[in-house]
Amino acid sequence: MKLFFYGDKQKFIEIEKQIKNFEKINKKKFNITFYDKLNNFLTNISNENIDIIFLLHSEEFENVIDLTIDIKKINKKHKVIFCSKTDRYALKGYKVELFYYVLFPVKYSEIEYIFNKFFDKTESIIVKSNWQKISISTNEIHFAEKQGHNVIIHTSNEIISTRTTFKEFAENFKNKENFINCIRGTIVNLDWVLKIISQNFVMKNGQKIPIRRKDRTKIKNLFFKYNLQKE
Repeated sequence: MKLFFYGDKQKFIEIEKQIKNFEKINKKKFNITFYDKLNNFLTNISNENIDIIFLLHSEEFENVIDLTIDIKKINKKHKVIFCSKTDRYALKGYKVELFYYVLFPVKYSEIEYIFNKFFDKTESIIVKSNWQKISISTNEIHFAEKQGHNVIIHTSNEIISTRTTFKEFAENFKNKENFINCIRGTIVNLDWVLKIISQNFVMKNGQKIPIRRKDRTKIKNLFFKYNLQKE
């Protein structure tokens, strides 16, 4: 598996340590290349078959959105990950088809999630949509919401409508601690929650999901507890 990094050398060292841990634990071997010169980086991604590109944002590397657009022009199949100390690029990032968005300091659980997502080592659920059965990786589900007689499933790549009761759909996640029913008729994947602001979950793509008033403190505590367990 080939990984390219562009950006801040110190940030690269920080992430590389976590990747080395993942290699050791999962008996994987990655080919890792780091660049801090843009011309060299762009030249090489046009000539290489790369699995994942990490863009390490810092004050010296502000042009992450334009750079991602340039990368996609070279090869739209390149999977790009932003690594930043701020979430201000998250919404714009997903609009340019980011694979994932990570905040510094990067936790091992984030690295594990990224590679499990890439290797698709996740459970899937089967839903009926437009008279067809569709398999959806649970990792890819951001949230799902009841609309009339349907449940609308928001994933990384598409929005899927399935005709079922919300209660029946939620049964798929009753033993999964990363999925939480935050308000009537809505279930959220905590892995895709960036932060909590006031009465809302703010998702990594910028969407806001309300948290029901009567359980707000309990739900916030579950979110913080889940993130602590991931460290």
